[in-house]
Amino acid sequence: MKWLYGDSWERFPIEPGDVWGLPDGSLVAVHNLFEPLPAWMRADLVFVDPPWNLGNLNSFYTKAGRRDYLRDFGQFADVLFQRISEIGPQVAYIEIGNQAVADWRRRLERS
Repeated sequence: MKWLYGDSWERFPIEPGDVWGLPDGSLVAVHNLFEPLPAWMRADLVFVDPPWNLGNLNSFYTKAGRRDYLRDFGQFADVLFQRISEIGPQVAYIEIGNQAVADWRRRLERS
């Protein structure tokens, strides 16, 4: 069964490359983590709820209708932490499964 997230995709069809402006001046965009960040992508705080293992990551791809599954979770994690570093937040919250907490905490401290 495909989880549709309350049909939000259909109600708010942001396409890659679209940038939506909010009344407070914030911007929202769909972006592929493996592509360079837009120049405007800076934040004082980030909240990320990423997949925390390869099976979980590839299930997200399935939900998105993608079939270009990754074979190495480390590749995803490396890029995620690189992007967080590029954004340069003062605070980063990452919701993560217990099995990855210690490793990801160390990686955040190095960022």
